[in-house]
Amino acid sequence: MEQNKEKNRSATLRNKLSFCEILKGINHQSRSMRSKLMIYLCCLVLAGTGILLVMLVASGVFSESGRQIEQNLQVHLQNQKKRY
Repeated sequence: MEQNKEKNRSATLRNKLSFCEILKGINHQSRSMRSKLMIYLCCLVLAGTGILLVMLVASGVFSESGRQIEQNLQVHLQNQKKRY
């Protein structure tokens, strides 16, 4: 019984060691050009989207729709007050 436990412990320890060795091996390898390009393109798309959003906010595109929503809510509130 105890021998089985010892075998299981040693097998688990070997699995942990091999997993740690795999992680170390991954960290030591350099990234391929394809993965670097994909990371670069993702960053470029995110930066472009952020710049576009900043430009839209600065030009007031979103504030105009906010004013329309506020006016519609005010009209709805006044109609509800008149009803009751």
